[in-house]
Amino acid sequence: MPKKIFCIGLFLLFISSCLALPKRESLPVTKETKEEKKDDLKEVIAKEEKIKEVELPPLTFKDESTEKEAKEKVKEETPTAKEETKTIVEKLPEVKKEEKIEEKKEEKPIPEELKKEKIEKKPLQEKGLLKKEEKILPQKAQKEPSSEALKMIGSVPETIIPPEQLDRYKFAKDLYKRNLYPAAAKEMQKFLTDFPQTKIRDAISFFIGECYFANKEYDAAITEFNKIIKNFSESEFLDKCQLMVAETYKEKKDIDNSLLEYLRLINLYSKSPYCLEAQLEVGNAYREKKDYKQALVEYDKVLEKDRKSKESSTALYYIAEIYDYAYEARDYIKALSAYKKIVEHYPKSEWTEKAKKRIKYLEENYF
Repeated sequence: MPKKIFCIGLFLLFISSCLALPKRESLPVTKETKEEKKDDLKEVIAKEEKIKEVELPPLTFKDESTEKEAKEKVKEETPTAKEETKTIVEKLPEVKKEEKIEEKKEEKPIPEELKKEKIEKKPLQEKGLLKKEEKILPQKAQKEPSSEALKMIGSVPETIIPPEQLDRYKFAKDLYKRNLYPAAAKEMQKFLTDFPQTKIRDAISFFIGECYFANKEYDAAITEFNKIIKNFSESEFLDKCQLMVAETYKEKKDIDNSLLEYLRLINLYSKSPYCLEAQLEVGNAYREKKDYKQALVEYDKVLEKDRKSKESSTALYYIAEIYDYAYEARDYIKALSAYKKIVEHYPKSEWTEKAKKRIKYLEENYF
């Protein structure tokens, strides 16, 4: 047997070396060589089978009973994943209950001293003195439409409205406050269809125009405000409608039409409280058109009408800016005097700090 195995090994090494050698041109194969190869292969296969029968041990199969017993022991020793999750879930409600109990225990009545401190902080927050609320305000607030328009300048006192219509009006007003302007406009249109003979028809239509304006539907807002001017000649909202038409053109950046509408408000409704604001906007319109001389004339009219108003402080600051920055009307002496007037006459104005900085700069560099 060992000799035979040794011979077989040598034969297999010879075959492998032959295969590793580079291929050469194939010689013609005869029938005798084919038969010899077949015989040799048969002998090799027979010898390998005999070796396997001798060397390979018999296969052994595991008893199923022993495997089952082992698995059952493992289950008894370690809990399954489902059982672990059940135990965790069962504990969760107990933990939540304990947390709720602790929260209730921590809630104690607020002492009166802390209440006083909160009450004292409210006026500071309303004045804007606290810095935290200034950071909360969005940066786009300056680009939005005027605050008076968004505060519903056409709001009606609730005592005038009949009790049947009051709930509907309050609901629409609440939608407006929640910035749901299209929904508020639809509600007011339904209000007019349900109550066609209402006494506050002009106020409701003005409310619809304000919704269009707040939603930046400027063309619809202009048509709605102009309808009130045409159809309700004795309405209390005529000057407000005229103001809103001018404001709408201003938001559309149509300077010429906004200028005409502001001038119309000043001429047709001279006793209106919005005339001073309109006069300031006329000056702003000329300033945007770079007609600085006419802008200075219009700002002087604001100062002539009311020197103690907020609009007069802004007009005076714009006058100072024109003299300070505009090349066509530059005059540093007049600019400096205008800045000093702001500091003297309007110490609490929003323009006072800026005026102080410009005074310091001009005095250091030009005087």
